[in-house]
Amino acid sequence: RSAGSFTVQGESCYVPSWSQEFSVASQNVGGAVRLVGTLTNTTAEAMDVRMLAPAGLGDVKDSDKLTLAPGATGTFTIDTGRAQVPAGEVTFRQYRWVTEIGAPGKGFTQNQPVPFAAASLAPKSLPPVVGQCVFDPDAHASSAPVTLTFDNSGSTLPVQFTVAGRDDLARTVAAGQTETVRTSVGAQGATFTVLADGVQVANHAVPGVSCYVPDWTVKASATSAVVDRTVRLTGRLTNSSNESMQVSMVTPFG
Repeated sequence: RSAGSFTVQGESCYVPSWSQEFSVASQNVGGAVRLVGTLTNTTAEAMDVRMLAPAGLGDVKDSDKLTLAPGATGTFTIDTGRAQVPAGEVTFRQYRWVTEIGAPGKGFTQNQPVPFAAASLAPKSLPPVVGQCVFDPDAHASSAPVTLTFDNSGSTLPVQFTVAGRDDLARTVAAGQTETVRTSVGAQGATFTVLADGVQVANHAVPGVSCYVPDWTVKASATSAVVDRTVRLTGRLTNSSNESMQVSMVTPFG
């Protein structure tokens, strides 16, 4: 005979484990701050991970989702499109779908906030300093040294400075630092267009220079004689300078 029936409610004792190995830093990408996060799956199960954008940055998008196998490390990026980003925190959203035998699947989520420091990009180029003009007698040309200053003292990230048409003057200036480069200007003058990460920050017009001083070192003498009842003046001039010159003699009578 029947002694009765009983219904035993199923029970799950699964407890998800989550990664505790993560970091976030800022990078300069094309003159805008990019947040770069890394997370290593230190658990024994695969999981989906996404880095969520900080609050207060408007329509900035979250990172792409990555599926990380046990032991795998993922890199997550968020492009803020901003040169100034205040300190804040991103959130690593870890997700896992678990199915147990005889039971429906269930999703588990863990949100891990991770702080980051403020980031700033504020490059500028100071007015150029023009040095002493020098005349080269061999080239017969004047020139003066020009010092350009790339100022990255207001930034927390490195910045690439360039000068249009002058690849030799390109420099990467560390965060909080300044760096100078030297060039020159001649009689024609020059314009130095300075860019930081491809964006113009200054346009310096330097006027031409000329410091040529003529050398009139000569030895001159004049004599007079009566020729055919007229006075003839004869002049003699020796050019003792280091340059050629054109010489004519003019009498005091015009």
